[in-house]
Amino acid sequence: MADPLLHVLLVESDKEVLHVVPPVLRSIASVRATADAAEAARVAAHNRFEILVISSAIANATGVELVHAVRTTQPCAQVLVLCDQDTSEVSPALIAQEIGDTLVKPFDLGVLPARIQRLAEVMRQQLESADQMQKLMARISHTEIMARLGTLVATVAHDIANPLTTILSNGNLVADIAANDGDLGPDNRETLRDSARDTTAAATAIKAYVDRLVAYARGDRDELAFSSSLADVVRTSLLLVRPRAQAKSVMVHAERAELAPRVSHRPVAITEALVNALSNAIDAVPPRGNVWLRWETSPDQVALVVEDDGPGLTAEQRQRFFEPFYTTKVAGTGLGTVVIQRTFKEHDGQVELKTRDTGTGLSLRMVLPRK
Repeated sequence: MADPLLHVLLVESDKEVLHVVPPVLRSIASVRATADAAEAARVAAHNRFEILVISSAIANATGVELVHAVRTTQPCAQVLVLCDQDTSEVSPALIAQEIGDTLVKPFDLGVLPARIQRLAEVMRQQLESADQMQKLMARISHTEIMARLGTLVATVAHDIANPLTTILSNGNLVADIAANDGDLGPDNRETLRDSARDTTAAATAIKAYVDRLVAYARGDRDELAFSSSLADVVRTSLLLVRPRAQAKSVMVHAERAELAPRVSHRPVAITEALVNALSNAIDAVPPRGNVWLRWETSPDQVALVVEDDGPGLTAEQRQRFFEPFYTTKVAGTGLGTVVIQRTFKEHDGQVELKTRDTGTGLSLRMVLPRK
């Protein structure tokens, strides 16, 4: 199949050139010739040209605008400048437009078709490179989307694991009571009431988290912060990590929730962060280890402090503590610390990690400003 004809726009004030060039190129190109730069601009705005052939005199006056007009419809269009004396006539502004070739008058008309075809080949190579780059960017974009999707899935799985554990644990407890005690006594009734309350709280935490995801996807504003006691945050967090602690016989020591201070915060977000901090501490200690939750107050801030008596971290591990997906746990996701840091940053607070004053274990101090 023969190559399609090129479309050449010839802009030249020399009438002789306007007369002789189009017939020479007839076998390879369709030529539109004009001596008027304004007319050339109008023609370029409504037609597609692969090659612009322009005299140096017109090029230095309005060449940049003409190149822009031609490349609006064909971004890789090439430029051939016909110089009256030598190539030094071409202005720096036009050179900056990446002109493809020059010819100095008088020139052998026989070389013109080959020069035009060479420019056409340059254009085809540029188009191929642009197409390859576009495909590469599309693949990179797809990879980024899949990576973000993977992060989202891992985050969702990580953040609903604790409340789901509570629900499953209570479900098994209710099933055991039903199977072993057909006639419920007062103690079992109390246990069932506690299980129902805990299950409801865990399901509420999952629903609140899902609601946050949906709101984020819709572009809605996040949960509004307001000044209130941290008591509910403390109660819910301790409830959600209780099955995890019981599975390892870990003691979680906490001050009385009703004594928790007031501070401006988003309850669901802070609960999510505190659950992650407590879970990390429980995972860090050996069986029958200890985890502490307390708070510190000052006129300008409130700090939630989670400590453990585990083995602690090396200097390198502490340095990488907040890196996404970095974890020292066999089955960890490395996202809990990211959630903690992000949440307190969104509250204009900060998170501080250090070794406990006793020299063993870790102390994670999560600060909320009093506004």
